[in-house]
Amino acid sequence: MSFTPELLRRHNFAWIADSGSASQFVEDETPLNDVICLRNWLGRGRPVIIRRPCRSEDGKSVYVGLSLPPNPAKRRLAFRLPFSSLANVVEPPLWTECAEASLESPEIAGPILSVIEAANLPLQTFGSYAWQHYTGLSYVTSHSDVDLIVPINRREDWQRFRELMGEAQKTDQRVDLEIVLNGDASFHWREFETPGRQLLFKGNRSVWMGDKSDVEALLDD
Repeated sequence: MSFTPELLRRHNFAWIADSGSASQFVEDETPLNDVICLRNWLGRGRPVIIRRPCRSEDGKSVYVGLSLPPNPAKRRLAFRLPFSSLANVVEPPLWTECAEASLESPEIAGPILSVIEAANLPLQTFGSYAWQHYTGLSYVTSHSDVDLIVPINRREDWQRFRELMGEAQKTDQRVDLEIVLNGDASFHWREFETPGRQLLFKGNRSVWMGDKSDVEALLDD
């Protein structure tokens, strides 16, 4: 394996070493057609994505998802595979690596990208743009959302990011921005901007309601 266990978190992509044994390990209730689809997919060297709860309590299994190209019909499949079958795990690609796939304008995320550059933070993407980047297949359509991730680990970076976002122009409604704190707890920026104190947090193992003030407590000094 060429990765660390800490990379087993939501939105990260995984490659499987042995598609034959991996597809035999899926849950008994998984439809046969889905198993065949997975085996064929992995046999072509394509990745799957890590999904909640990421890794089983005993550490022997990983939970993954497969999102098929939207043509002819969009499908999302879920599987459980042996941890021993993982060959590599990588983070979502940078938006700048995928922006040219935008059918309208690679600058659709321009306001956020300007903030990111000023705050010296990475801007990653998941969803259609990431799948297209890692598989070479056609995922992005004229209706595709732009799913972005800003990983933040320190309170100083969070405070700077908030300040800059408050000064930035509004982003396109198709842009969905997720903030990930220390590789685990995440929330949607659009929800953070709404009135009220409560905020939905999504972690690698669970989902919970918290207070917006909890964000800084989840960050390092």
